Amino acid sequence: MNNEFPRGWAKTKVGKVGKVYSGTGFPKKFQGQKTGKYPFFKVGDISKEVQKGKIYIDTADNHIDSDVAAKIKSKVLPAGAIVFAKIGEALKLNRRGILTGESIIDNNALGIKADDRVYNNKLLFYFLKTVDLSLYSAGNAVPSVRKSTFEEIELPLPPLPEQHRIVTQLDALLGRVAQVHERLERLPDLLQQFRQSVLARAVSGELTADWREGNSDLEKVNILKKDKKAIEDSADKYVLFELPEKWAWVKIKDIGDVKGGKRLPKGESLVTTDTGFPYIKAGNLKSGTVIEEGIEFLLPDIQKKISRYIVEAGDVYITIVGACIGDSGVIPEKYDGANLTENACKICNRSGVLSHYLSIWLRSPFCQGFIKETIMSGAQGKLALGRVKMIPIPLPSEKEQQEIVRRVESLLALADRIEVRYEELWAKVELLPQAILAKAFRGELVPQEAGDEPAGVLLERISKER
Repeated sequence: MNNEFPRGWAKTKVGKVGKVYSGTGFPKKFQGQKTGKYPFFKVGDISKEVQKGKIYIDTADNHIDSDVAAKIKSKVLPAGAIVFAKIGEALKLNRRGILTGESIIDNNALGIKADDRVYNNKLLFYFLKTVDLSLYSAGNAVPSVRKSTFEEIELPLPPLPEQHRIVTQLDALLGRVAQVHERLERLPDLLQQFRQSVLARAVSGELTADWREGNSDLEKVNILKKDKKAIEDSADKYVLFELPEKWAWVKIKDIGDVKGGKRLPKGESLVTTDTGFPYIKAGNLKSGTVIEEGIEFLLPDIQKKISRYIVEAGDVYITIVGACIGDSGVIPEKYDGANLTENACKICNRSGVLSHYLSIWLRSPFCQGFIKETIMSGAQGKLALGRVKMIPIPLPSEKEQQEIVRRVESLLALADRIEVRYEELWAKVELLPQAILAKAFRGELVPQEAGDEPAGVLLERISKER
């Protein structure tokens, strides 16, 4: 700790400014009672409450009455006691809470209540939020801190009136940070809603309504391709929405061929060395494209055995098995000629539809709903190729498709830029509380006042009273 303190400050130890409480063992036979005189806080209760952003904690999974408290020889902590884990991962920074009423803690926790003649209890709470107790650990395999070690931790002691001023300022500043934090937390959901709204407006014709007014000479869409081998599936009765004039509802089989990928031959495995033959797994098919991270490769002799099951740049993919069924996008130029997993299919040989427009439709909330209906009415957990062929698609002219793709890409790029700014701001906001607390305990947050009793004099006087 920095020994250079502001005028009137002193250095002391945690054990000098409050009473430290050890926890109590909690036999299983007494656990499970939901009501009682005393809430019994286990480490998990403390961590759970604090992780919700709470400072004052009052919710424990177990309670006991006075007779049980006497049997297990538990110490009752007063309201206002600061409690925290003394062992394990929860020992680390910021897992601190203040009890709202008399409570008992388990033997994996410690508590402290400041002597308000010496130290403002809320200020002690704020100080402990700056301390990584794992640095004082006596354990090897499992970090833990002893009560005696905790009591010896040094801390700065401002004059008592200044302590109160610091707490008032910290409450105000950290409250504002919490408000910013709360608002930022909502932004990812808002961005997701925005992206989904853009896709929905695009495929319903709403996004380009103004564009169509200036392009009234568009011809009505014709179905350009027929696949007579596709099996008509009467179980797929989708509820279709009304389209703009000159658009048409078609099925995927009408505008392209649906073909599956291929699994590795039995007994063979992929390699991480770039052999020139990338193998695209379902996990690589994200965010409307192929994610390079985690790409693995086929050995040349293995690739020959499954060389028919490749994709070309511009093919549209859909994952058909697993937790992310329905993830869709366009194969980029870099993966032209790559092999495709059996857990996805491609839509190729397209006619009358742009690959990026088709991708927009497949990722839209409308089509994702159709895909869920298809999965529910078919084999559990799998999107059969025959059913992919029957998925409907609202088709505008190619000229309007181009405009839709342009507008969607522009709007989604805007959302991406906002997300980058959000992540930068989030990182800064995450650091703000510790920066504010550090400033407070350097004596830089509020002005010193000449009339305040120096902390050293206060310590001496209270020591004599004790």
